[in-house]
Amino acid sequence: AIQQAINEAAAAGRGAQVLVRGGHRYLTGTLELRGGIDFHLADDAELVISTNPEHYIGGGVITAHEAHDLQISGTGSLNGRAREFMTHYDKENEWWRPAAFRPKMFVLTACKGLQIRDITFREAPEWGLHMIGCESVLVDDLKIRNLLDVPNCDGIDPDHCRDVEIRKCSVVCGDDAIVVKATRQGADYGPSANITVTDCVLETQDSGVKIGTETTQDIHHIRFERCEIRSSCRGLTIQLRDEGSVYNVDFRDIRFVSRYHSDPWWGRGEAISLTAIPRVPQGRIGSIHDVRIQNVTGRAENSVRVSGTPESRIRDIVLDNVA
Repeated sequence: AIQQAINEAAAAGRGAQVLVRGGHRYLTGTLELRGGIDFHLADDAELVISTNPEHYIGGGVITAHEAHDLQISGTGSLNGRAREFMTHYDKENEWWRPAAFRPKMFVLTACKGLQIRDITFREAPEWGLHMIGCESVLVDDLKIRNLLDVPNCDGIDPDHCRDVEIRKCSVVCGDDAIVVKATRQGADYGPSANITVTDCVLETQDSGVKIGTETTQDIHHIRFERCEIRSSCRGLTIQLRDEGSVYNVDFRDIRFVSRYHSDPWWGRGEAISLTAIPRVPQGRIGSIHDVRIQNVTGRAENSVRVSGTPESRIRDIVLDNVA
């Protein structure tokens, strides 16, 4: 019924709204959004995702492809039921072990003029908001409440995206909170560029704000500013592992806490970590350069790490007023 409303709103023309009314919980599998509509979760409306793999197309709950001028809005929420996609809790390593199938909450691909405002999602079984090859994007006041002991439940992942503003978001998640990527794709979606992240509050057991590790194309002109990282295992991170380069990056006015978690979690309590290491021995790798870290303060259980290899030197890094 919800998919039918989406299709009819798209057919009706620009500006049509799909209204998911409050006061109810709606069980759903994959929903494919269309361009030119406002998908609106009103009041306390809750989408509860199905645990049946047969209810999914392409491994995502909320999906869209080339859906231009799409809005996702409202004060409602999505419930990802993360623990129900796990096999068991590993007490020794302090995390949940995933089952063979677990969907991403959002997979939005090649959308232009995308706006996501005010909604909440929680307990994502895998990545949260994954945007691939999207342009002219606003993510405003998104609230993410994932489980800290579920791996791979990233918060927000702009991937091959350009002209993106992420602001006033509150993120709790087990994996990277906000991370800019350029994953290996079958299509050429171009670099990740002109992305700003401002005024966000983040809690994670991985990196607070990050670029990488997937860096198959260039990632440049990225700015993280006025963010508070309340918990992490790396505060500020760039991990270059592939053939793209990372450059013209600013980290400004950021406070953080970074600590060592149990061994399977990836970080080691670094305050700042900038590394350029080939993904495989003798693999192609780009470079990290022109990175500015200014007015950054925090508490960590490990050091500031800047580490390149003979294949990829790191250069022109500025640390200014870093405590």
